[in-house]
Amino acid sequence: MGLKTRRHETRGWLKNTLQHERLLADDKDSVWTRVMSDYRCQLSAVDGMREVMGDTFVDPRDHAGVVGADSGGKFVSKKKESQRNIPKNPYTLPYLLHAYDVSRTTFQRYRKMGDTTHHTKAKRKGNKNIGLNVIDNHNFAKQRFTARFFFVQDACRTRVTPEGVGGQAMVAYWGEKFDKMQWDKEGEDIEKWERMVREHLAQQPFIKEALVEALESNCCRSYNNLHKVPPPTPLVHES
Repeated sequence: MGLKTRRHETRGWLKNTLQHERLLADDKDSVWTRVMSDYRCQLSAVDGMREVMGDTFVDPRDHAGVVGADSGGKFVSKKKESQRNIPKNPYTLPYLLHAYDVSRTTFQRYRKMGDTTHHTKAKRKGNKNIGLNVIDNHNFAKQRFTARFFFVQDACRTRVTPEGVGGQAMVAYWGEKFDKMQWDKEGEDIEKWERMVREHLAQQPFIKEALVEALESNCCRSYNNLHKVPPPTPLVHES
């Protein structure tokens, strides 16, 4: 079990997993929308347990620790020394912030706003895509998941990037490569990426149902199990 949860020691492990599986876009607004949604799920889960368990309810967010004999009455964690700064309780805010590698200060600012779309509107006046997401809106998914998108995602993971180029600069580097690519001369096959677009869009109408099923079937496990659930099989396959 220890080895299976070892990835939780890496800050941002959940964000990286979701982006690797193409379930989360690589931009700040999408990440914060997801963080706030998961935060509301945390609160709902605790409220649900409180309602069902009644007088026997014990808040799962309470610290598991002891009062140390030599600590002057202060709380002493039961964690091993090497694990002290790694949140382990999926019901707590520190766990959520660690999983997405986001700061508490920024989280507090978003929470005061009540909804991340308010922040988006202030930054991007006139953006017709405000409030849309790739799970519910097929046309928005077609705009986001293009041949260029899949090429860049693959290149960032598997191709050699010039030294010193990382993060968004890496995405921009491979995006420019795609735009200037002379496919036949360079021995590249654009059909491969266009085929991935067709396959992804064929699955898109079933993503929401698959996510709900994954959450229900893994409700007693850590977030780490969700990326293991296979994607839905599309009813229509274009070759």
